[in-house]
Amino acid sequence: MGVIRSFADGRAFRRDPLSFIRGLGEWTDIIQFRVGLSEFTLINHPDLIRRVLVTDAAQYGEGKWTLRGKHIMRDCLITREGAPHRERRRLVGPSFDRRRITQYVPGLTECAERMSAQWHNGARINTREAMGCLAIAMAGIAIFDANLEDEGGELNDALTVLNGAVSLLPLPRPRIAAARSRVRQTARRLALGHLGRHLAQAGLDEEEIVDELVSLLMAAVDTTPRALAWIWFLLGRNPEAEARLHRELIDVLACDRITIAGLQRLEFVQMVIDETLRLYPPVHFIDRRTLTEVELGGIRIPAGRYLLLSPLVTHRDPRFFSDSDRFRPERWSSDAAERAQTRVCFAFGAGAHRCIGEELARLEIAVVIATIARRWRLRAAPELASDPSPQTGELPMIVEQRV
Repeated sequence: MGVIRSFADGRAFRRDPLSFIRGLGEWTDIIQFRVGLSEFTLINHPDLIRRVLVTDAAQYGEGKWTLRGKHIMRDCLITREGAPHRERRRLVGPSFDRRRITQYVPGLTECAERMSAQWHNGARINTREAMGCLAIAMAGIAIFDANLEDEGGELNDALTVLNGAVSLLPLPRPRIAAARSRVRQTARRLALGHLGRHLAQAGLDEEEIVDELVSLLMAAVDTTPRALAWIWFLLGRNPEAEARLHRELIDVLACDRITIAGLQRLEFVQMVIDETLRLYPPVHFIDRRTLTEVELGGIRIPAGRYLLLSPLVTHRDPRFFSDSDRFRPERWSSDAAERAQTRVCFAFGAGAHRCIGEELARLEIAVVIATIARRWRLRAAPELASDPSPQTGELPMIVEQRV
């Protein structure tokens, strides 16, 4: 176990974590640095990360950015801790039950088919935006039992603003206020649906229900669209993997309608999803805070210290992954020699705060791949760098029809 204390401008870590870490000249377990007046401790070893998120989770509370994010998300599952978090998770959990969400596979497939039917050969698309609108439509079906397809563009824009504002200081900003108003308008309508009625019966008032629904909408456009955009980019830059994926779709699905049974047989598709989540995890930072003095890796960390756990950093640490920067889906094969490495990954968090929507996100991603890749290829636009930073906001791509 080792520790690096860096007094470089910690804002550089926020902008580009990988370049920041590599600039220190060494990968290590604990890195301490300052951002403004706050000192942060990055925990970068799987055993220590598990202690923070799972085995010793009661010793840690919300981090600085989650606390600050309450001005956007207010009181919801994401911003709660301890018993209040467990109670809210118990209430929201049934909406993400596997048996419930798998029944929506036909509807999710139709969403993807309708979107891709609007494309034409050679069309240029903003992949993040397109996948965001699609994710909103799918969330409307699978979570809210509502049609959000027609307002997907407006909602995607507003939700993108809110997600970007989570870690900002709660200052008056007209653009954020307008985005909040737009999203809450939809959330109030959704509160009349199945999930809203369920939460009302559990004793939540209207504002509490709207807060929860807003947070679910924010998550819907943050996780699935990011993962899908990078999947299309990586497949386009790795033709052998793309060809293998296409062969699997033909062999397993042929021209059949997509079903949950068919999706479960798409082994290479799942490997592509897992490898993309390793290289480009949708959540770059998980932030916590020590509630008492703790010892991690032989280092005493005082109460009140802000901790960061970074899937983006740990997933690319060459100590834990061979060819750590290389897209190699086969590393996730059950017979791969490095299979044990994949246990390091925590793209959806771990422990009590593990993403409640993980299974739905994975289902949506698989449905979209199986639907779109049977008809289209996506190629990076010429101006897109060959190795873009994970912080890249837009991924412009060119649509090519498969023959």
